[in-house]
Amino acid sequence: MTCVDDDGVRHELAPVTEAERIAAIQSLVDSAPVVLADGHHRFETARNFSTSDGTAGAGSVMALIVELAPGELTIRPIHRLITGLTDGTDLRGVLAEVFDVTDAGPATDEGVTALEKRMEADGGLGLVDADGLAFVAPTERTPHPDDFDSPADGTDAARFEAAIAPRLGTASVSYRGGEVTEIAALVGTPAAQAAVLLRPVSVEATRQASEAGVRMPQKTTFFWPKPRTGAVFRLLDES
Repeated sequence: MTCVDDDGVRHELAPVTEAERIAAIQSLVDSAPVVLADGHHRFETARNFSTSDGTAGAGSVMALIVELAPGELTIRPIHRLITGLTDGTDLRGVLAEVFDVTDAGPATDEGVTALEKRMEADGGLGLVDADGLAFVAPTERTPHPDDFDSPADGTDAARFEAAIAPRLGTASVSYRGGEVTEIAALVGTPAAQAAVLLRPVSVEATRQASEAGVRMPQKTTFFWPKPRTGAVFRLLDES
């Protein structure tokens, strides 16, 4: 099967049937721990199903195995969209209580791209609101994410949970992957009054967290490209 998805990613699938090749793949996968980097809800469901009724295929889980190494997979950030802010809320003022907040100009595509580069170079988060863009830098005033253990507590997702989310009052937070320009364009629409832009987590940080037995905060990683849902099915009546 070959197809190109809406993002321009080409997918090619072919069955592997040679016994020796299958055995070599099994041996390679079995030679190191497998990190559950995405799809934990599906994995937990599969585990529950495996003990449900003794269905022949219930003991197997279909999975995509990718080498946990730079260049073999890409990890993108998942940004935060904020709605439900009360009228007159000065979000920049709220964040300035625990961050250094610097205006970064209007929310043009060029400005958003420049802000993303600054986030990576200087180590901070980005804010998109009705006034445009701002660079949000952690300081000694920024609350430490005590609920998370290193290396997870160094992620932007952990900083958001510890230092930003508690200051949003009754506002709602939703999660969205995608290019920063796409996220910024949602601000001022029904989808978002403001957006907090996060940096991606590195492959090495993901490895360190998994080897330490630490769970990343929710919605920390977005793995790319993703295989298309429905391209492969596993029959449950076969082991």
